[in-house]
Amino acid sequence: MQKPNSSSTLAQMKAYVRENKVNHPEVRLTMKRGEMIAGLKKAGHWDGSMSKKQPPKTKNPAKKKAVPKGSHRMPDGSIMKDKDMPKKSKKSSY
Repeated sequence: MQKPNSSSTLAQMKAYVRENKVNHPEVRLTMKRGEMIAGLKKAGHWDGSMSKKQPPKTKNPAKKKAVPKGSHRMPDGSIMKDKDMPKKSKKSSY
């Protein structure tokens, strides 16, 4: 089994310790993942050549400029003031 690295789970690290009979005071099977990593590094059983996980890239769309009060955003993306917008004729419904 290869040395544990940053992508190894705690179960995989414990299996490595059992299989290779790592006898070091800093490495115990009852440790949490962070403590296990620190102990394996001190004991020289850590593979640091593995690149660290990079968080997935998120797409940030370009933010549009805020529309000022009394204006609307038109379908083409431009901003038009309410007073310049075409008025609808009022029909009476008698």
